[in-house]
Amino acid sequence: MKFPDMELYLAGNGKIGLDLFREHMPQIVMTDIKMPIMDGVTMAGEIKALCPETKIVIVAANCDADYLLNDKEIDYCVVKPIDYKILFAVIEKCVADVAAPLD
Repeated sequence: MKFPDMELYLAGNGKIGLDLFREHMPQIVMTDIKMPIMDGVTMAGEIKALCPETKIVIVAANCDADYLLNDKEIDYCVVKPIDYKILFAVIEKCVADVAAPLD
């Protein structure tokens, strides 16, 4: 409801998420870190290999983990439990990032 012009694709695991990405090529992907079959960090790496400009938002209990802070595939991390004000601000930043012309 907050972003009525966006299409939303839901996946039960990282493999399905990657398949949906390949099919629809969204500019913004939000994923949980822990998922069956393929975790969110692995899925993010696969997505960035296909389309480096895609914005990746990961949801995690701890965004301070070294592998998240140093991971070039992750653009933003939202901490659980989710504060929707923060989540919406991150989504708005991603929308602005993808709308900005490339230099």
